[in-house]
Amino acid sequence: MERKHISTVARQFKRTFSQQALNALGKSIRFCMREREITPYRLALGLIEVFARTRVETIADAHRAFNALCNTTVQYKPFHNQLVKATFPAFMRGLCEQLMARLTSEVLRFAPQSPFAQFTHITIHDGTSFAVKSTLKKTFPGRFTKISPAAVELHVTMELLSEGLERVTLTPDKESEVHNVPALNTMRGGLFLGDRMFFIKAYLAQILAHGGHFIVKAKGIINPIIRAAYTLEGGELKRFGNQPLKSLKSKVSKYKALDLEVAWEKELEARLIVTWDAKNKRPRYLLTSLPRADFTLEQVCDAYRLRWQVELMFKEWKSYTQSARL
Repeated sequence: MERKHISTVARQFKRTFSQQALNALGKSIRFCMREREITPYRLALGLIEVFARTRVETIADAHRAFNALCNTTVQYKPFHNQLVKATFPAFMRGLCEQLMARLTSEVLRFAPQSPFAQFTHITIHDGTSFAVKSTLKKTFPGRFTKISPAAVELHVTMELLSEGLERVTLTPDKESEVHNVPALNTMRGGLFLGDRMFFIKAYLAQILAHGGHFIVKAKGIINPIIRAAYTLEGGELKRFGNQPLKSLKSKVSKYKALDLEVAWEKELEARLIVTWDAKNKRPRYLLTSLPRADFTLEQVCDAYRLRWQVELMFKEWKSYTQSARL
């Protein structure tokens, strides 16, 4: 990282966590109207440091650590009263939103000659699960009731070029990711990368209608009509034209990769990249709106691998919380 960039991030970090900024945030959402022993500034920084350094299982653990770190003798009840305020979650959310907005900058840039340089943003969306106390199972029911009866799902929209978070939504683990898809009005001029959960033809058609593009992993049960088929080298396979995809599935293993133009009547027309998974002995599918004339088969596959950045972020979050993904 360049020295100038480090200095900019450091200034933004200090500004966000300054005493003046945090106390002003607390007042703006009516979390703490009068500054006493437990100010928004001391509470926010104290809790962040407590959870970063020690294992906290009860409020009493946080209370003792807070007093030690802040060199205070605050009693348990007033400390507890701050945490149970209805505005406390709003205060912490506001702090996170400020961090996400101020601590982002361009970390990835495509070369001018790259076809991907045309995109103003590349959006990745995914979710990750965290187990919570089983007593919360009525509010946050988990998918795996025997292992984790209570669990939450973090639905995250990440912008790849800045590695910034555009949206984070917390829901019960049972709630599907498709209920938290990125807004269509954010797609113009951008590229969306999604897993099989987002293989929703109507949603993908709307991304195109809003001036965006997509690469998503497609489900193995798909069976569109093949309009044209090409090998990795670019040779056309005319015998597969106007045939359903299932007529080709048994022959995929004979080719290194296939580049297909496919259509679902009155629903969606797109490009389907087919590669062979030798380990599991089955084809893999990537559906994209990127045109063959501008983006090679290899470039589409390489671009989809960039989705791994959000998985790396989830892995880092898990390491901080000492939680295993469900």
